[in-house]
Amino acid sequence: MRRFASVCAVAVLVLVAASCGDDSDGDSAATTGGEAATTAAAGTTAAAPETTAAPEAEPTVVDVTMADFSYEAPDTIPAGLVTINGTNTSTAEEHQATIVRLNDGVTLEQALGTFAQDELEGFKLVSLHAGPNGVAPGASQSTTQELAEGNYFFVCFIPSPSDGVAHAEKGMLKEFTVTAPTGEAAAAPEADTQVVLDDYSFTFPADFSGQGTVEVVNEADQLHEMTLYQLAEGATSADVLTFLSPEAPPGPPPISPAGGSAAQAPGTTSFVPLELAPGNYVMICFVPDATSAQPHFTLGMIKDFTVT
Repeated sequence: MRRFASVCAVAVLVLVAASCGDDSDGDSAATTGGEAATTAAAGTTAAAPETTAAPEAEPTVVDVTMADFSYEAPDTIPAGLVTINGTNTSTAEEHQATIVRLNDGVTLEQALGTFAQDELEGFKLVSLHAGPNGVAPGASQSTTQELAEGNYFFVCFIPSPSDGVAHAEKGMLKEFTVTAPTGEAAAAPEADTQVVLDDYSFTFPADFSGQGTVEVVNEADQLHEMTLYQLAEGATSADVLTFLSPEAPPGPPPISPAGGSAAQAPGTTSFVPLELAPGNYVMICFVPDATSAQPHFTLGMIKDFTVT
């Protein structure tokens, strides 16, 4: 999420669903013999009860393809724990699939019109629920999050480097509906580590390895995201801040996209599997502040870490 602007158009769709089930059985039998002039031994046979535990319910898995500038994604997704597998088929542009839920009674046209006039007012009409973020060309990123019933859309707020126009304005928006849940509720993924989002900081263990499943928890009072970038050789977070400033000097960017999770509402949790290559990285939040509208990274929400 680099900046929020007016968005328009919708893309094509494909339905993806998941299901789960359970099975168990058991039986027993017994026979006995009688008594005559001489006593015969009674015969008895019994089959031990067999029980097969029901398999744990898994999150619904949805494949979302991101291109320049469209999504291929389902029309409907059942409510509950949902894993979005986002694949970027672009050869040049970074993409994201931010999950946005319209508030009850709000239409897409109302929300987009409000965002066009005032992005901070636009946020009052929607809630955001993570989604694959910072996906490099040819790469994939998954996120798992809880989705309630309602009307949603995927959107990419990232601007094109060539003209600075947000991908959403170029048509990168896809509506979908989250319907009633099906089957048993799935258990949350088992996390290997945790990243806490706050105003305005990232908190994670000193031995954060960039590997395994990361639980991303927003403990702040406003939206935040976890966007990951690998630093170019010799670059620092100070170079990143210079690059992201309005007075950025010409030259290649000091960062390359490395995945992450898109903006999520206060009090929500998402799960992000990571397999980062060795190197130096920065974790950034681009969400505009609810009061000042300044990007959160300008308020201190940028942090270095190293993967060995």
